[in-house]
Amino acid sequence: MKKILLTVVMIAAVSLITGTGIAGQKGVATAGASYNSAVVYAGEYSKDMLLCKNHSDDTTWRLIPYFDRLYKVTCQEALDSLNRTGTWQGHLNIKDGTCASVAEPAEWITGNRRNYDKLVAGDVD
Repeated sequence: MKKILLTVVMIAAVSLITGTGIAGQKGVATAGASYNSAVVYAGEYSKDMLLCKNHSDDTTWRLIPYFDRLYKVTCQEALDSLNRTGTWQGHLNIKDGTCASVAEPAEWITGNRRNYDKLVAGDVD
């Protein structure tokens, strides 16, 4: 009985640390939980999708045709932040993914982070 209880406690602890939940459940975000880039959050966006806003007054995340995936980002600062936090504020050249001038879109988010944000906000279909 002690072994079973210990096993259940260990599984629960690992689930809390990794954010995967019991039995490998994906994408369970709860209020107060931090974004974990290693977890694939359930939602309408694919994990590697890239969305942007042109400025902070923008309320809608948009896809840019031909620049809609994380692997297309070559700006190292942006790539590091997007991989770690799922977000980046800065300018990217949508032709080659390099760091760019202020004329280019300024706020970026991965699909996985967008799914997480919607789960935490309770904004799911």
